[in-house]
Amino acid sequence: MDSRVVWLWLQEAFGPGSPLPCQIAEAFPGGAVGFCRAGPSGWRKMPGLTGRHLQALPAFSLDAAQNRLAQALRLGWQVVTPSCPSYPEALRNLYNPPAALYGLGHWPDFSAAPAVGLVGARKALSHSREAARRIGGELAKGGALVVSGAAGGVDCAALSGALEARGQTVSVLPVSLDSPYPMETAWLRRKILNQGGALVTEYFHAPKPVPGAFRQRNRLITGLSFGVVLVQAGIRSGTMLYAGCAAAQDREVYVYPGPPEAPEYSGSRLLLEEGAAPIESGANVLQDCPPYYWGRS
Repeated sequence: MDSRVVWLWLQEAFGPGSPLPCQIAEAFPGGAVGFCRAGPSGWRKMPGLTGRHLQALPAFSLDAAQNRLAQALRLGWQVVTPSCPSYPEALRNLYNPPAALYGLGHWPDFSAAPAVGLVGARKALSHSREAARRIGGELAKGGALVVSGAAGGVDCAALSGALEARGQTVSVLPVSLDSPYPMETAWLRRKILNQGGALVTEYFHAPKPVPGAFRQRNRLITGLSFGVVLVQAGIRSGTMLYAGCAAAQDREVYVYPGPPEAPEYSGSRLLLEEGAAPIESGANVLQDCPPYYWGRS
């Protein structure tokens, strides 16, 4: 049996963002495959599984998981699970590593270059978009892999800047790879693929974001990165959630200060007051890259 089938089965049973698949793989004799083969009597011996979990496990069969894998591969998608050599090592130390990732395009070697998250407001000021584009380009020219979402505003500008610099890009989606969402940046996703980048998601079939999808997507952007740069964070904005994800994952948090006193940067100023590192350029971030990423240690 292809071990990816088991991981797809576990992901469907517990849902994207659940820590249970990897906890099972670490604690159960024989790992994820051993757990699968143990059947209901063995599943009940696994600490932490509730009655709801035990009901969910047989609801999605191994045959259905096998068909899902086959369908994804027919579509030209990569299916990467913790059993795969190409699984990003940075994700393994998360509390809730993804049980399966679907990728389209050129799957990057995350160990070959520093990955930097560059994210921010969807309704971004022109100043913010210009800063994100510039910083994205500087990071790409410096050899970093730029990781962001797929929204308009800062995400779009960041990835556009990296693409203009002919750099490596990854866009992490809160929907499935065949979803048109969001329509406003469909052109950007095509450009990422045309220039050798990648689209990545946990969702096999999600035409629109499901509840919790953005929170789960955010943890992947910060989890893949050694640090995340925030551009234009309002005090109660979704951008602020990235800072929480990064802190929980022991990732660096960088903040572009923005125009003094601009209300759109109220959250950014709060993060700086709390100790986040201010940056004005991609070079400010690259100088903090651990030597490991450059293969010098």
